[in-house]
Amino acid sequence: MVNIVITLLITTIFMQASSFKNECMRCHEKQNIPFEMIYKRYLIKYSSKSTIKQAIFKMCKNPTIERSLVPPSFLRRYGIKQACTLNDKDLYNAIEEFINFYDIKKNIQLKYFDENF
Repeated sequence: MVNIVITLLITTIFMQASSFKNECMRCHEKQNIPFEMIYKRYLIKYSSKSTIKQAIFKMCKNPTIERSLVPPSFLRRYGIKQACTLNDKDLYNAIEEFINFYDIKKNIQLKYFDENF
């Protein structure tokens, strides 16, 4: 009985795992490509969440050197990535999770505001 409960629990956990963690992070970690660097580059170039989402979506669906924000030396070493195989809905969800995970706004604290209000 305990084995059945544990099996069901593990199955439920894996079924709820996100595309971002299962697909994106797994591959990037294997290639030692830091997501922090990628998010930083998209944030600097596009600044708003909506334009970042659009740019990442286009890059994932149809990766090109022109769309890439990584340095040329990185491209020479690793090449351009393969097109993402996730369906559009799962890809949008993965991008949303990526942005929420690395969003710098949640780490910004206004010391004066926090202390005086």
